[in-house]
Amino acid sequence: SPMPNKSLVRATLTNKEAGLCLIWATLQQLVVAASTYFIIEAIQHITENRFAMAMQFSAAFVASLVVVFLPNTISVVYLQKWQFRSFRLFVEAFIKENCGLTTWAHSREKSRFESWLTNESSLVYRHATDILYQAYSILISSVLNILVISVAIDKRIIGWYMAAAAVLFVSNMVFQKRIKRVSLEEQRARKDLGNVMLLAWENIFTGNRHCLENWKAKFIDSLALAGRSTVAYDLNRSLISSATVSLALLVIALGNGIYLFENQTNLPMVAGLLITLPRQLQIIQNIFAFFNTYLSWLGVVSQLKELTAIIGLARTPRDLQTYIQWPSLSFSDTESATTGEKRFDSLRGFLNDLGQRESGRLTLRGNNGSGKSTLLSLVAETTGEASFYLPSNFTDLAFSDANLMNYSDGNRVLAVFREMNGLSGVKIVLLDEWDANLDCANLELVDAAITELARSKIVIESRHRA
Repeated sequence: SPMPNKSLVRATLTNKEAGLCLIWATLQQLVVAASTYFIIEAIQHITENRFAMAMQFSAAFVASLVVVFLPNTISVVYLQKWQFRSFRLFVEAFIKENCGLTTWAHSREKSRFESWLTNESSLVYRHATDILYQAYSILISSVLNILVISVAIDKRIIGWYMAAAAVLFVSNMVFQKRIKRVSLEEQRARKDLGNVMLLAWENIFTGNRHCLENWKAKFIDSLALAGRSTVAYDLNRSLISSATVSLALLVIALGNGIYLFENQTNLPMVAGLLITLPRQLQIIQNIFAFFNTYLSWLGVVSQLKELTAIIGLARTPRDLQTYIQWPSLSFSDTESATTGEKRFDSLRGFLNDLGQRESGRLTLRGNNGSGKSTLLSLVAETTGEASFYLPSNFTDLAFSDANLMNYSDGNRVLAVFREMNGLSGVKIVLLDEWDANLDCANLELVDAAITELARSKIVIESRHRA
């Protein structure tokens, strides 16, 4: 498969909504850090009998506890917008890269890759934005609070936390590859489960016991694999982060112990440190959460790269003409003055013949497996927006008529033809076994509609019953 597109990951995740979300998250954490500073100052002023100043800082502390909810709420709102914008950018990139590559719509390719687009993409992008938001908020909160405590208490506190950060960095270097590996295993197992679930509807509702039992066996196996891989991913992250943060905690505890020993007779300094202990405990918890979140981010980055790799998958070079059995295919020109069948020996020859036509109806005939559908797909890819390809099963295609799926088979096809007839710029209409599910009465109606359509466009059809 193609190499993952790193720039695409950045392009989809960096947008205006992301910037606004992180700006408001920064404002939120600035207020939180200010509250730490206010309470430290209040306690120190109280221990030094400056009650007026202590009350002012206490009032500022209380106000910060109220004000913080505003930027927090706005940042969460923009987080949701960020998630949907990033997902939209991914889908638009997928459309741009793959629009019109009709041969990849084959059921064989669809069953392998459909769940990546329909299920996995939205899940991964939602997870990615959540992790980035959490990691950024935790990081900025910890840094700001460490700076405030260091300025107010002892500048050496920065050194203690930098030593703890070094422990985290070394652990990351050691376990990075392992986290990425178990993350990809989880994603692939989840994707396989998604592929199985895409088959659930037909197998459950059709009522064929044999098929249902086969599907259930695949479902149970894929569910068990997805469960095991998810547990392995979470367990690895938890064990690695717990052990690493425990070491970092020892470094910070040692630094605080040294400070208390040195200032055991200095009441304001001891009071200042003691009042910061809950905040330092929160910072330590944040360090644990940040490292765990960062390990999750390593996994999500791998999943994003795996996801974006499928965008270019349809550009993989393939020579599908080898699947077309040209000697077995014939074309009857029902609108030509000369009757009889035509045969071609290559796609180029067939396209050259089409280039000489303004309208008409060509019926493609050949044995099953001779490449009729492949030929129609290749013509659609080659002619691009000048053609309209209607596969045999077109129930998933979006048309202007919102009630289309409520019509009978015959009326549904007729409604589609009415829309196609009004499409400007479309010169070629490709119909793949349009008669597969129609009764005799509807066959005649649709056949007449195709004849009418062929007066203004080139219609190339393969017939199920011909």
